[in-house]
Amino acid sequence: MANVLPFNDANLTSNDFLLMDTSFILAYSGYDTLTKGRADLVPRKMECNNLISKIIDADAMFAISTVTYEELLSIIQRDFFKQNQCSTESDKKRLRSLDPDKYSKIIQMAMDETNDYIMNLKKINNYYPDIVGNTDYMLLQLANDIQNKYQIHGLQDAKQIAIAIKEKFTHYVTVDHDFNNVNCDQLQILVDKNTFNNT
Repeated sequence: MANVLPFNDANLTSNDFLLMDTSFILAYSGYDTLTKGRADLVPRKMECNNLISKIIDADAMFAISTVTYEELLSIIQRDFFKQNQCSTESDKKRLRSLDPDKYSKIIQMAMDETNDYIMNLKKINNYYPDIVGNTDYMLLQLANDIQNKYQIHGLQDAKQIAIAIKEKFTHYVTVDHDFNNVNCDQLQILVDKNTFNNT
């Protein structure tokens, strides 16, 4: 395994700045537990809560990126549309044509729920108030290099690591095994116990 540690083994200090992955935010908030109805995800949520406590105790800071915000919104939108029998793009287009008010309401509900998750993070004093990571050509080039070097499945995941490096984060926090191959000297990857054990 590369430069990856389980949450419990992280020795955090007030100098640490952690970038949180979308998967972490979903697990921490309990969203994935609620939407998937899986009790087996509860221990992972508890691990995420413990890590946030550890960040607070160490007086470290954490943030999310523009990629995380976009992915959160996209996932929540997808789930709202599925609840309204719109699982495909064709279904969404049909709904937009037949009932534009309902379509708009779904979009707004997803945005409101996403913003509620962000507002709950902002209640934690150690949350960095700005969403980080503007995408420009240099960031995309770095993301492409990272995707190639570490065989990361998607460009969005590679953009997350590129943002973490560019913005000088000390840690990248996730519950997604796709990051287990990342081995950057300047960035420690932190994962939950199950992700760490299943590499």
